[in-house]
Amino acid sequence: MDEDDIRAPDEVKKEILVEPGLYNYNEEQMLEHILQQSMMEFEKNTAIHEDNVIQFIAQEEKKRLDFFVSIKQKIIKISKLDKQNTTVYDEILNIITLYEEQYITVYKCNQDEYYKIFSILNTIRLTKEEIEKINKLIICE
Repeated sequence: MDEDDIRAPDEVKKEILVEPGLYNYNEEQMLEHILQQSMMEFEKNTAIHEDNVIQFIAQEEKKRLDFFVSIKQKIIKISKLDKQNTTVYDEILNIITLYEEQYITVYKCNQDEYYKIFSILNTIRLTKEEIEKINKLIICE
């Protein structure tokens, strides 16, 4: 092979895709700006979510407190007159308070205690709905 047959190398081409000075991006500033926007959006969404959770908890607490209001009023009224069963009334009120403060969801008791509580509750003029509420709270094992 002759050296004449070897082709000379192509010229190096240098292409500029973006003209210098036309775009002036500082990558660190861009990333910082994007991060700040993301953090602000996250904090906004978190605040909205927290507000929704707080409202939901407040509603649930109000429901729990309102659930036994009429029953508690009747028991308190009767307990002032019926001195011999004060301990049973206090026990019932304590069970309701524990439920309202979310320490318990159900109170399980033995058969004797259950009958003692409900024999006293039957002397009070409770509506059918109120008795059903108490039955859901106080359960015999």
